[in-house]
Amino acid sequence: MGDDLHIFAGKTIKEYVDSVLTVTSTVEIPTCTDISGTTAPDTATTGTDIPVLEFPNGSTTGQKFSFAVPEDYHSGDIDIVAQFRPKTGVASPNNVVRLETGGEVVDNSDGDIDSISAVGSDLTLADGTTTIEHATIKTITSGNFGIRDEISLDVKRLGAHGNDTYTDAWVLISMFYRYTRS
Repeated sequence: MGDDLHIFAGKTIKEYVDSVLTVTSTVEIPTCTDISGTTAPDTATTGTDIPVLEFPNGSTTGQKFSFAVPEDYHSGDIDIVAQFRPKTGVASPNNVVRLETGGEVVDNSDGDIDSISAVGSDLTLADGTTTIEHATIKTITSGNFGIRDEISLDVKRLGAHGNDTYTDAWVLISMFYRYTRS
């Protein structure tokens, strides 16, 4: 009997074992640093005492978030997920924040540094509320990193960009990365 024996839902033994032994994990990126040449966001608190970063309207502000690809990374892309809320609720169409995400990957095996293209995107905040939200703000495609590589991602609010219609601070509560592990 070979590896092509179908045992469950049309899967081979290998496909079945891989599907049982891999899960998606979400891990918080615990620290951030200033980006050289970019204004840092304001520090503040939300709730009773939760530290947050406030990215104001009208200027470019940003932070660098870094993490190492974990040992248990199995396969697939890595998604960067932001947990955030608007400082004040506002109705559409004035609830759009313009973000730019890009960075670098330091290859652990040879020390090479590869860039992650800086791409702008519009993030639409919940209409008329200050509800906490989650959104994938960047996907780093598989093949561009490996286990133990250091990923450094710049997250900027382009507050003076024409697409950015939200006139108050975008409040970043935390950043996560999501990946498939074995």
